[in-house]
Amino acid sequence: MTGPEQPRTDHRLALHYRRLLLAYPSDYRRERGEELLDTLLATAPPGRRRPAVREAANLLRHGLRCRLGRPTSGGIVIVAGFTALLFGFLGSVAGSWLGWQAARPLPDSAEAAAIARTALPTRLPVHQMRRDELFFYDDPTDAWTIVSGGDDYTPGRVEFGFESDQDARTLASDVRGRLDASGWEVSDVEFHGERAFGEGATLYARRDGLTVWYSDLGAGATPRLDLTIVRARPTTPLPLAVLGGLVGALVGWLLAGWVSRRTAGRHRFVQVLVGLQVGLVFVGMFPAFLISTLVVVVSALEDPGWMPAPPWLGFAYLGRLPALLALLPALGVLGLALLPRRESKPAGLATG
Repeated sequence: MTGPEQPRTDHRLALHYRRLLLAYPSDYRRERGEELLDTLLATAPPGRRRPAVREAANLLRHGLRCRLGRPTSGGIVIVAGFTALLFGFLGSVAGSWLGWQAARPLPDSAEAAAIARTALPTRLPVHQMRRDELFFYDDPTDAWTIVSGGDDYTPGRVEFGFESDQDARTLASDVRGRLDASGWEVSDVEFHGERAFGEGATLYARRDGLTVWYSDLGAGATPRLDLTIVRARPTTPLPLAVLGGLVGALVGWLLAGWVSRRTAGRHRFVQVLVGLQVGLVFVGMFPAFLISTLVVVVSALEDPGWMPAPPWLGFAYLGRLPALLALLPALGVLGLALLPRRESKPAGLATG
């Protein structure tokens, strides 16, 4: 039985090795792929059906390094690492945005009014606002906002405003008790201390994919009591952000390797120009990366009661214009990489 089974085992093992060898660039596989495969099969222990974990990791590591070309350069590894980080960031943002599309819609007018009556049954709103978008610019926008972004990028919400003419502690405790009795998961009340307009209090409650934010800024010269209903963060953004980040990082590494191999051996001026343009891409993308990273870190550290700002905030606010400008050198890098390479003439065919 051992003889007939061995060819099937080798075939299965060879299939696994061929898949791992896809980590190497296509020209390398054409030139040395079969030789490398034969060596791997010849050195594999009898009866092995799949590569060992360490062996697979080693093939992937060397294959991805081979894709960068320039075997004597350590700088290209650093550039490729930063490119993978940048594309991983873009993929993560895209995955998070896609995951947010699964958020439930805001309650309709009747349901929203019922939630407000549950919290404050004896009060009539003096102000009401509704925006059904996932996120929007709270401040007025103009044509320049499309290019530069804007401040106050906030979640879509249904907002009720009431007069604040009662002790903040008593009223907040009553609101908390009514929401809790109605099946909401309610936070503790947070009191803000004495202010120029009186003591304030806030709390939040969650249920059925919604978050209710209650905010009492105190009864004074400018009383303000708000009840805001927003979408709770769905469960899909995090796994899609992780998946998008991994895919983006791989794409970034492969793209850096393709550009490196396409520009290797070019005139020194071309290589310097590519390096400068790559640097400008990173400089342009850094504000968006920094703002979005801060948003994610702060959201993870703070209480998640109020819906955190989205990870793509860096592209909605100050980082949008620099990111758009970074497209120009990025296109320049791709253009230089796409230029046809001059093939060297074989010896004996040179003309005088």
